[in-house]
Amino acid sequence: MKKTEIAQSIAAVSDRTVQRALYSLFEAITGDNPVDGVKEGMFGPGLPFQSLVQTGIPVGVPSSGIITASGQLTLNTAFPTTYEGGIWLRFPPGAVSGDTTGGLYWCVMTSPTQGTVYAPRVDTSQGFVSYISDASTPVVGSNSPYTQTAPANIVLTRFTLPANSLGKYGRLRINASYIGSNTPTYKDVKFMTSSGNIVLHSGTLSSSVSLSFTGFPIEVRARGTQRFISSNWGNMGSGMTYPLIYGLLDFTVPQDIIGVSYISDHNEYTVLEGFGVEVLYADR
Repeated sequence: MKKTEIAQSIAAVSDRTVQRALYSLFEAITGDNPVDGVKEGMFGPGLPFQSLVQTGIPVGVPSSGIITASGQLTLNTAFPTTYEGGIWLRFPPGAVSGDTTGGLYWCVMTSPTQGTVYAPRVDTSQGFVSYISDASTPVVGSNSPYTQTAPANIVLTRFTLPANSLGKYGRLRINASYIGSNTPTYKDVKFMTSSGNIVLHSGTLSSSVSLSFTGFPIEVRARGTQRFISSNWGNMGSGMTYPLIYGLLDFTVPQDIIGVSYISDHNEYTVLEGFGVEVLYADR
């Protein structure tokens, strides 16, 4: 078992006296000090913050286009840059031969509209945080134009907030950057619980003048173990109707969090360029 897994198991102990004793034992065995800060991603009292998830690898929903039988991709709408280092892209059912569900594929771009799509497909229902893939086998494309799914919420990332990792008064802090096509219609990138009924943060892209770009922090603050308040500081401003979100969420059990893209038209796109998630524990 990894040290991070042991630390998260300790964080799930409800009896604080027992929990602190276990932390002391953990420190004695590993040499990591939970008071001074642990580099292993431990959750526990006394820690200023710990990184839960972090990535700078892009993942997005591209426009409609075509994937040839040799895996060569051509998009109808150009990205603002060439992702020659690779990007995870979500294609709809049928874009890749034999894929009846659609999903994320690793793509290495040679221009803002062209690149190569590689197998295998990623299933985001099992949890996914973007990484640099070593895939080297091109997919067999349908060799006919595909139409991107729209309007729809498409899952780009999924991770788990461990049970009891916030304590009664802690915070979940998310920083993310994303882009979208320069069209006047509604586009959205947001994080929410996997049930989809509580939006933890949301940012709208609707510029028709130039490419929309934004980076935003969101803080979800626990109010006990069952309630929270969240705020999207990047979207707060004078006259906003909903600057805060009040919600119910059981922090005593693990919670799946998903990052979702929404586009209104099949020739639009969004890209989650990168994001980081930090946990700040507090029980007093």
